[in-house]
Amino acid sequence: MPAGQFLMQRSAIAGVQAVSACSGHAFARHTHEQFGIGVMRAGAQVSHSGRGQVQAGPGYVITVNPGEVHDGAPLG
Repeated sequence: MPAGQFLMQRSAIAGVQAVSACSGHAFARHTHEQFGIGVMRAGAQVSHSGRGQVQAGPGYVITVNPGEVHDGAPLG
């Protein structure tokens, strides 16, 4: 998967959105109606939410609660 791509995966669990990510994409503050679970496959990302600043690299798992305001930007 090229850098900057986010691949949304179907989840067998209702109310859960699964994401496979390769950093390189920036996104503004937003929310989701469902739980989000993401795996960083390549690159690195920094995001800000109610939990504070989070940095994630390859192999990291990122979670987002419904209604949690968050953003993201590539690192490096």
